[in-house]
Amino acid sequence: MLRSPTVSVCLYNRVLVGYAPGYLDAVREWRQGITLTTSAGRDLDGDPLDGADGRVYELRFGAPPPLDDPGFWSVTMHGPNSLLVANPINRYSTRISRPGFVLGNDGSATVVMAQRLPEGVPEANWLPAPPGPFQVGLRLYYPSAAIRDGSWFPPPLRRAR
Repeated sequence: MLRSPTVSVCLYNRVLVGYAPGYLDAVREWRQGITLTTSAGRDLDGDPLDGADGRVYELRFGAPPPLDDPGFWSVTMHGPNSLLVANPINRYSTRISRPGFVLGNDGSATVVMAQRLPEGVPEANWLPAPPGPFQVGLRLYYPSAAIRDGSWFPPPLRRAR
């Protein structure tokens, strides 16, 4: 497990192990997925992530995560029980390929987490937060060597307001 002050990196294995040869391509499967989760549900300042009181959080990527082809990434919202968070628009993740996701003029991608859609934020960039504690997961499929060896970490999750 790799660690930073605000992120825990967990490699996960999606392999169904069989007894016959050919069921397990360990290198390929290991490379397929990594999930990064905010450590203990805290923001950059060490405060607990909580959707109450109109709190708004931002995860801003100056550049997309380094992935191997055909990689993609998404951000997911989880409750304290690690289950996906129910919300009125039934959105459990978002990503730059979501229709309507708006990139910054500099090519950056910002995912906003709040209980209600903040003014001026495109709906596709918004991940609805619960009215209480939550955690955020960053799923990276086909991560590059920089992710696998721990030399790349995602940007910090910041409280915007």
